[in-house]
Amino acid sequence: MLIDLLFTPMCIGCKSLGSHLCLGCRSAIQIASFDLRSPTLEVVSAGQYEGWLRDSVVRYKSGARSDVYGLSQIVDLMLPRASRIVPAPTSPEKVRDRGFDTIGQLSRQVVRRRRDVTVVPVLRLTRTVRDQVGLTADERRANLTGAIRSIRPVQGDFVVLDDVVTTGSTVQECARALKKAGADRVFVISLCASRNRGYL
Repeated sequence: MLIDLLFTPMCIGCKSLGSHLCLGCRSAIQIASFDLRSPTLEVVSAGQYEGWLRDSVVRYKSGARSDVYGLSQIVDLMLPRASRIVPAPTSPEKVRDRGFDTIGQLSRQVVRRRRDVTVVPVLRLTRTVRDQVGLTADERRANLTGAIRSIRPVQGDFVVLDDVVTTGSTVQECARALKKAGADRVFVISLCASRNRGYL
């Protein structure tokens, strides 16, 4: 009985047992899109950075690796067929502090669910950047300008995957790097977006 309890999936939203994302919480997700400017970039997100969605993202980034199963199901809901995912790069310092690459692991879990999806981990940070938390939009932009590059040329369309879009500076730099490397079209999928995006 104890083993059954330890390994029974728990919903990342309501904590009910039986699945990593229950039908009720799945139905409550409000997928929507908005455009970032300079350059224009479409972002598809599962909701605002609040409630159980925010709590799950924070838990996951704080080390609750099991939340990746439910979060990957949320990404699955937004991801077109035959997508090529490019994980937003994480600094080596954050990977070391957390013990794992959160976006990289999320991307790999999505691929385990979807055989038509591939991960193309080509983006890297070229220099040390400040933690974005607490920075203004202008500071975030300056912090990341020119800090992301592709390690090889690419062709075709790509989906940048990130956990939270706040000002959009990170994903815009990812898109610029991919376009510079040869990508045709780039759009973004994020688990959630800040309330000031005003898209819901």
